[in-house]
Amino acid sequence: MKNDKIVRESHKKIFEIDTNYWIGYYWWIISNQNYDLHFRHDGGISRAKNILAIFPKKKIGISIFTNQSSMKINEELNQLLYKIYDDLKN
Repeated sequence: MKNDKIVRESHKKIFEIDTNYWIGYYWWIISNQNYDLHFRHDGGISRAKNILAIFPKKKIGISIFTNQSSMKINEELNQLLYKIYDDLKN
């Protein structure tokens, strides 16, 4: 994967939010939130929400869809994403 020019380009950091959080090509690039480096994109519309996260070091990708959308749902999906990751990475 590291030798693939397209993958490398898609993971390029384009805009730095702070020292551990960037925006890439439509990805959030997150390196220090008690988790391995991961690429993440969230989205939704009225009554639907999705989170997609890829953890390349562990070769884990997680996508969660729901037919609900609210700030509370966002927080719950975020917690669920990292719980699933913790369960799978071991």
